[in-house]
Amino acid sequence: MDIDNTFIPLKGDYRKLVAFQKAECIYDITYYFTQNFLKQGDRTIDQMIQAARSGKQNIVEGSTAATTSAETHIKSIPIIISKSKKSCVQTGREQ
Repeated sequence: MDIDNTFIPLKGDYRKLVAFQKAECIYDITYYFTQNFLKQGDRTIDQMIQAARSGKQNIVEGSTAATTSAETHIKSIPIIISKSKKSCVQTGREQ
């Protein structure tokens, strides 16, 4: 198996991760939705945008910490999920 085509990249290139790409889409859609469909000044807007930003940032941090170890990537997944669930609960949207 070619090292460049492994399931989990070993060099921390988070931009190639499908999870990061989806998190970017979620952030963009959340931002668009809050700016166009919610009343400006509503605290919900800040919470939704922060939750979307946190999901993206958690992937970046987890990937950066795992630049040489696929095992570290796998171990960071429960942390990312936990933080994501916490953000959703704070905004009133459980997964």
